[in-house]
Amino acid sequence: MSIADHVVINITVGGGSPPAAGFGVPLFVALTAVGSPDRLLGPFTSAQDLIDFGFASSDESVLWANKLLSQRPRPSSFMIGRQDAADLVLADALPLINAEGPGDYFGVNAESRDPDDIMAIATFFEPLLKIAITQTNDAATLADTTQVGQLSTITVGGTPTDGAPGYGIKVVDKWTGAVLTDSTLVRAGTPATNADLAAALELEIGTDLDAVATLGSSGDDVTIDFTDTGHGYLVILTAPAPGTLVEVITNLVQNVGESLEEGSFNNTGLFYHALDADYNDGAWTGRGLGFDLDSQKGFWQYKQLNGVTGDSLSSTEKSNLRSNNVNYYAPLTMTSGTAVDPFTFEGKVSSGRQIDQTTSIHWLQARMEEALLGVFLRSPLGVGFDDVGFGQLEAGAQEILALGLSAGHFVERVSEASGRQTPFIDTVPLAEVSTADDSTKTVRMSGEVHIRTGALRVVFNITANLEG
Repeated sequence: MSIADHVVINITVGGGSPPAAGFGVPLFVALTAVGSPDRLLGPFTSAQDLIDFGFASSDESVLWANKLLSQRPRPSSFMIGRQDAADLVLADALPLINAEGPGDYFGVNAESRDPDDIMAIATFFEPLLKIAITQTNDAATLADTTQVGQLSTITVGGTPTDGAPGYGIKVVDKWTGAVLTDSTLVRAGTPATNADLAAALELEIGTDLDAVATLGSSGDDVTIDFTDTGHGYLVILTAPAPGTLVEVITNLVQNVGESLEEGSFNNTGLFYHALDADYNDGAWTGRGLGFDLDSQKGFWQYKQLNGVTGDSLSSTEKSNLRSNNVNYYAPLTMTSGTAVDPFTFEGKVSSGRQIDQTTSIHWLQARMEEALLGVFLRSPLGVGFDDVGFGQLEAGAQEILALGLSAGHFVERVSEASGRQTPFIDTVPLAEVSTADDSTKTVRMSGEVHIRTGALRVVFNITANLEG
């Protein structure tokens, strides 16, 4: 992880002012028909709100909400993201949920503990100003087992059969929802045998899947060797009866902690807990998002949680988890033999950065965007391409830096690069491009802050386009 993180903010003038980012609002993604066809439900303020809305008291969303709201401090509201039974993979649901209210929530938990679903969440939310706290009880993660790629063997069986729907193989990437191949072969007397059908299907999908699809040793099967370790793929098969296509998956070993750490995800933290239904991720998220980031920076490490149990982990297991930046909630035994009640450790996202460093960076970017757009919206005569206009923009940015300093996001440090006291910001006019009927003027604002935890140095650049 580089010591310098670059936050690039592009300001586009036009439209109304965006709502303030909902930094204290968590989202729980669950497979449910309640609330259909909407994908983003809420806001809710209690578990009873969910029951009144139509959820059963035993529903996973209600159990999660009870853990979330048992913390002190805690969030004042939460949202439910609805995965539909018609979604092939969780990755299909996430953009639909986000599209209905991208600024309505900040932290993400999920009902699913499946390694591929966790990777789908991490992949989708990495470019967004969100954090995801996902929970696993994966034995391979606890033991830090070496991952192995998926090997799918598709066997053509039954009687070779003509007509629709034909013999079809569709392969979907579970992490992204991307369809890698969707090939169908409709038989009309030929290929004559199941072995011939297997050979024809291998040719059909071979172009899309490149060299990973090969004929199996038995002659009537196709082997798809997914070479990327730990990555799961959904294979959907169709065949006209009494013909059959059957898939057998072998060799897939997934260590989701290792996959996240290797991907260096900055917006996803993995939480290990032995029991899925305890929703310790909800409790931890409730504790971490219980702070108003505009007035107080929240820390995630060394937190004790209400209503949840800790895991009894060996020193080796703790070391395995920490090696992949996986968080856990466990007691500690002092050298004297005295036991310390469970607490959260280490408070990290999978890249190794502290979660509160990530939330401070997200807070800085969102509040800068809102503040600088507000300068334009409050200036009916426009923001001039002159010292007065530059001063207006810089004053808006300075307000956010001062707020971040008072809320504990930043600390004052002397920059090793410039020798100046941080936080600071400079404004420099870049260029003016004129056409026959319009002109565009660009201003760059550059600054530096040090995040309180670890004094992480963050350099940011803001480009403001002044049109007129």
